[in-house]
Amino acid sequence: MQAALFVCVLLTSAIQLAAQQETIHSKVSRALDGMHAHTWELREKALEEAPDLGDVSKESPDEADRLNLGLIRLLSTENAAEAEFVRNGTTFATEDHSEYYESLVVTVAALNDELAIPALLGSISRGGIVTEALARFGDKAVSPLLNLLNTPNEGPLPRSSALFTIQELLEMQSPISDASHAHIKRALAASLKDPEYLVRYSAIRAIEYLKDREDFVPALREVAERDPGENVGTEHHALRPLAEQMLQKIANHEPTSPAPAR
Repeated sequence: MQAALFVCVLLTSAIQLAAQQETIHSKVSRALDGMHAHTWELREKALEEAPDLGDVSKESPDEADRLNLGLIRLLSTENAAEAEFVRNGTTFATEDHSEYYESLVVTVAALNDELAIPALLGSISRGGIVTEALARFGDKAVSPLLNLLNTPNEGPLPRSSALFTIQELLEMQSPISDASHAHIKRALAASLKDPEYLVRYSAIRAIEYLKDREDFVPALREVAERDPGENVGTEHHALRPLAEQMLQKIANHEPTSPAPAR
């Protein structure tokens, strides 16, 4: 009798668990379907109504993985839409659209999943939360960041944002290999000669956080003596003083300063 009762309890528990798993599966599937909708409004609704990833993870790691990947793919979708706006010389349709995109970026940045690196690179110009999230990946982010930096048609803002992320990575002292360190140094040296002012500026800022920044003294002297700066309207933005300041810091063995907020 007791054995039968025990079996009955086990079966009941198994049925309840299966029902619960099915409910989680259904909720995640519904959210993922919505994330493939043709309009951003419906995709936003899917994001808002998606089950909490932490709650899903507690009950079903497999479903959590599905939802996690869906969120990353959703950001890639929205990145492509934003890139189309930029190509057309327009912006987000409404403030609500922009806020939805920002919310999604924050959500994906918080995943701390290296699978999100390409999607986060697509929104790197948003600064702050994206660059910090990428910097935390350390060595895994170096190659993708340098690939972005070395893609001129990406424009000066994404490329300078890649350098700012490298600066954050160095400031955090995120573990990187000797090979990555060497690649970063070569990229910074090339960036000091980049035609884009913003890229050159970001390169000087990043050099400050290198453990062997004295290697850049000759290149910084070149910038301090010959950099053309940039004319914006009636204003002239000069890089020579910044290069001179960096040379002074290196000569005086001054500690690094906190990275400027973005």
